Amino acid sequence: MFGNLFKSKRQREQEREMTIRTAISKQRQMSNRLRKDERRFMEMAIRAKKENDTKNFKIASNLVAQTIMKRRAIDSQLLHFEIVLQIRDQARLFGEFGQGMKAMAKSVNEVFKEFNDGQMIQDLDNILQQNLSMEEMMNNVLDRITETSDTLTSDAAMQGISGEVVEKMMTESSDDSSSEIDAQLKAIEAELAQREKE
Repeated sequence: MFGNLFKSKRQREQEREMTIRTAISKQRQMSNRLRKDERRFMEMAIRAKKENDTKNFKIASNLVAQTIMKRRAIDSQLLHFEIVLQIRDQARLFGEFGQGMKAMAKSVNEVFKEFNDGQMIQDLDNILQQNLSMEEMMNNVLDRITETSDTLTSDAAMQGISGEVVEKMMTESSDDSSSEIDAQLKAIEAELAQREKE
C-alpha cells in the first residue's frame, strides 16, 4: 500500500518511461493489426462482389471503411504522442543544462569565495527552476494524452470515409484480381488525403 511513497524520483521516472514505451508499442501493434484487417475485409468485399453477394458486399465494405478510420485515428494518436515525447526530451535537456550550471556555480564559489556569489547562484537557481517547471509541465501533458485520444479519434472520423463510398469505388472497378485489394486500399487512402486538403 505504501510502496509508492518510498519510491525515488528515479524509480518513478523509470516506471513512467516503461509505461510510455509499452503504450507506444501497443499503439504500433494495433495499427499493424488494423492494416491486416483492412486487407482481409477488402478481400472479402471483392469476393462478395465477384459472387454477387450484395448483403456481404455491403457488410465488408462498411468494415473496410470503419477499420481504415480506426487505424488512421490510432496513427494520428501515435504521431501526437511521439511529438509530445520529443518536446518533453527537449525540456529535459534544458533541465540538465540548468543543473550543470548550478553545479558549475557551486564549483566557482569554492574557487572564488571572496566574490559575492549569492546573486549569481540565485540567478542560476531561477534558471534551473524554470527548466524544471517546463519538464513538469511536459510530464503533465504526457499524463493528459489519454484524455485527448477520444478527441483525436473523433477528428479522424469526421474526415472519414463511409461504407457507401467504399462500395461505390469498388463497384466502379472491374478488376477482380488479387492485386485489386492493394489497388482499392490505395484508392481509399487517396480519397481520404484529397478530403483532408479540402
